[in-house]
Amino acid sequence: MNSPVLILGCVTRIAVAVARSLNRRGIPVEVATFSAQEINPRSRAIRRFFRLPNPDDSARDFILSLTELIHRQRYDLIIPGNDVAFTALVENHAEISESVKIASPPPHVIERVLDKSLTIEAAQRCNVPSPLTRVVSNAAQIRDAAEELGFPFVLKPARKMRTEDFKVLTIHDASQIQQHFPANQAFASPLLAQEYCPGVGVGVEVLIHNVECVTAFQHQREKEFPYGGGVSVVARAQQPDPTLLEKSISLLRELEWDGIAMVEFRVDEQGNASLMEVNGRFWGTVSLPIACEFDFPYHQWQLLHGQSPVPSSAATFNKKWRWTAGYLRRMYGLVLAAATTPRARRQLRSEIENMSLDFGENVHDSLWSSSDPLPAILEFFDALKDILVSAGRSLFRTLFQSRHRVETKVRQARTVKSTS
Repeated sequence: MNSPVLILGCVTRIAVAVARSLNRRGIPVEVATFSAQEINPRSRAIRRFFRLPNPDDSARDFILSLTELIHRQRYDLIIPGNDVAFTALVENHAEISESVKIASPPPHVIERVLDKSLTIEAAQRCNVPSPLTRVVSNAAQIRDAAEELGFPFVLKPARKMRTEDFKVLTIHDASQIQQHFPANQAFASPLLAQEYCPGVGVGVEVLIHNVECVTAFQHQREKEFPYGGGVSVVARAQQPDPTLLEKSISLLRELEWDGIAMVEFRVDEQGNASLMEVNGRFWGTVSLPIACEFDFPYHQWQLLHGQSPVPSSAATFNKKWRWTAGYLRRMYGLVLAAATTPRARRQLRSEIENMSLDFGENVHDSLWSSSDPLPAILEFFDALKDILVSAGRSLFRTLFQSRHRVETKVRQARTVKSTS
């Protein structure tokens, strides 16, 4: 009988996809999180769900609880399920790896992906195109970077951390610098200012073992949340572009990477690609390659257990993918933006007219399964609840402001009348 696997960190569309993949092969899967925002997805593929102490509150309580859980449940493998878990495993790698395998390279290699400056340096050494980048440590340096990079440009944390104010921030003009950074503050952790690269997001997913590519896949983002740029909510499978695949493998070898990774590029209309980042754990669209018979979680498990993966004869690249809860949140954001922005109104109109294309027969839902429906249902209603709460608060503010304006006008009228 196979030993159980622990997924640490519960992004539902990632954890459930990985759990289903392994569970189909008779590998028990359990999930643990230390985030109050991450809930039990109630999947039949997940045997147990645990909540651990948050390492930001007490690093010692976290590691003691995790190691006790590892010994009690007798896991033989831990899979990081998000960046928060990824960094926590790196920080405690020596202690955890004494009793369980971790599905990631050693810390000194992971550091080259967590620190995006190191990733860019590696890309430059192996001639992988990357955007012009400047490290900024305070607001004044952002203004200096704007003069060099021009508008728009992109800000992102220089390092993947457990807590981040934002993942990506596009700055379109000087007023937005003032809006987001009104004081000449120093940053607790440096940011990267990068030239803006137009085009579409393309992810090249690779499983590397002993410097050789075992499995490769590619997807293109068609829609993102938030609608101005973010994570995938609609994506399409693609045959890996030979040039992008070659660049991805070259970069991962330069990083001395072993295991799964997604190398993300921005590709413009002329086919020019620019590196965005390397994701060293399972990505949000992982259920797309699995649906196309490129089973990254199981292939990784096989390699870590001394087995050789066999490619599926049914593998295909003809599927489209949708994250329904993210799609709903994106549409709500677009509706709000359309109230004030002509560009958003045009985009909203176009998306409503073409919405049927995102719900067609060949579109794979990130979570829905007739034999395991609860994860999709719970996530959809959680998104709907958040939208209704947000809409209710917005309506309340509007009504309150309207009432305040009316009362102000009444008081002004009475004042005028009493003095006339």
